Amino acid sequence: MAVLLGAVNVITAKTKKNQSNLNKAIDWGKKHFRISDARDRAYDDDNMRLARSLDRQAESSFDKYTTYLEMLPKAEQKKVDNYVLNNYNK
Repeated sequence: MAVLLGAVNVITAKTKKNQSNLNKAIDWGKKHFRISDARDRAYDDDNMRLARSLDRQAESSFDKYTTYLEMLPKAEQKKVDNYVLNNYNK
């Protein structure tokens, strides 16, 4: 269930113990897509030094995203994946 809380969309977990990992997974997914977009712009501008740096950051942020995602039950993993892909992959 998605709830509008101020200007932030939040998905609620079925149990309270999963809520922290769910929030962290969403945050790292959001960060990953922002870094990935910046990396793509750096490659488009032929700024290879910045692109390589952002590539390492994107890899690290994706690893953290998947780490927190794997701590969640399968149903919540799917909800987080859909939420992140639909809201931040632009």
